[in-house]
Amino acid sequence: DDCGAVLLANVAFYDAFSSRDIDAMKEVWWHSASSICVHPGHSPLVGCNAILESFDNIFLNSLRTGRGEYDGVLAEERKLPRTTRMKEEKKKTGIKSNVFMTPTNIRGLSVRGTTASLVCDEEVYSRGSSVLANKLLTTNVFRKIG
Repeated sequence: DDCGAVLLANVAFYDAFSSRDIDAMKEVWWHSASSICVHPGHSPLVGCNAILESFDNIFLNSLRTGRGEYDGVLAEERKLPRTTRMKEEKKKTGIKSNVFMTPTNIRGLSVRGTTASLVCDEEVYSRGSSVLANKLLTTNVFRKIG
């Protein structure tokens, strides 16, 4: 059913984020100029390309700093293909990612036509630790395609 599909899509996003898998992230985002993403403390990003580039930067920075951040990729590094940058950082750090995020307390699930939304808490943990590093309240909106 549609509610189940929304919950699966929500989990797929958090799995892609936690595994730092840009290909999986591409699968969960609507490839449209109308897609919108708001990272905590930042202005809205509009358009799938801008959104995916932001996640690419977050993934690279998490390997470099141990935190999932949206800042700090140098212009000369952007000239390198993403796979080259990620491979270089993985060689330096020897890890895939340092943090993971999981949705909890999912509530307010609503499906109307081709649009769905839900509210959840994003719990952020350091790899290898059960200590909560951060907790964010988020609203996720979905569009049924096809």
